[in-house]
Amino acid sequence: MIVAKFFEKYNKTLRDTIVSEFVGRSENTYLLAHDFCIDPANACANIFRSAIKGLGTRDSSLINITVLFRDRYAAGVSDFYKPYGNLVKDIKGDTSGWYEKTLLQLWGLQ
Repeated sequence: MIVAKFFEKYNKTLRDTIVSEFVGRSENTYLLAHDFCIDPANACANIFRSAIKGLGTRDSSLINITVLFRDRYAAGVSDFYKPYGNLVKDIKGDTSGWYEKTLLQLWGLQ
C-alpha cells in the first residue's frame, strides 16, 4: 500500500505530510481524498468533525454528507469518529429539535 511505503521511506505518515505542506482548502481537499482512499467512512467522520467542531455548525456539510453517503457508510462512521469524541454527543451539542433527531435517526445513532 502506498501509505505504508511512504511511512517506511520517510518515517512520517502521508496524512501528517499533507497537514504540514498544505493550508486551507487545499489541505482539506487532499486530506479528504487521502481519508476516502483509506476508508470512505473515515472521510465521512472527518467531514462530521470539521462541520461540527469549531465556530458554528456547517449545516450544508452535514446535509450533503447525509444525503450522499449515509446509505453506504453509516455503519463505520461512529468508529472512525471516536478519536474526535462522541458523535452522538457532538451532534446533540451542535443541533437541536427535528434537525438533531433527523440526523441521529438517519445515521442510525439512536
